[in-house]
Amino acid sequence: MATINLLPGDGTVLYNISLDGTVEEEEIPTQVNYGDLNEDGVINSLDAARLIRYILEIDDPYGTPPKPPAVWIPADLNGDGVINSIDYTILHRYILEIISYFPVNPPGEYVIH
Repeated sequence: MATINLLPGDGTVLYNISLDGTVEEEEIPTQVNYGDLNEDGVINSLDAARLIRYILEIDDPYGTPPKPPAVWIPADLNGDGVINSIDYTILHRYILEIISYFPVNPPGEYVIH
């Protein structure tokens, strides 16, 4: 049996409890900035490069350890729960100003998970 005490806070935390009793804690962002994958406040080709490297499972050239799955929520641009080439295409179209918003977050809609 496991006991989990949840305390009030200002964010959301995901707890993964393995069969051997190991508990991993992962903070989940409360506001999602879709498309800004390097968290610099700008959606540009650097974000597209990071996304394609993630999709192709290429290691980060700077040796940055992979981020936990919850951090990749901003990459799911169509909201299907899968990060793949469709999301890359959407991001690419946004950067080229072919589209002005992401399907997962239509205009006038705030997304807070």
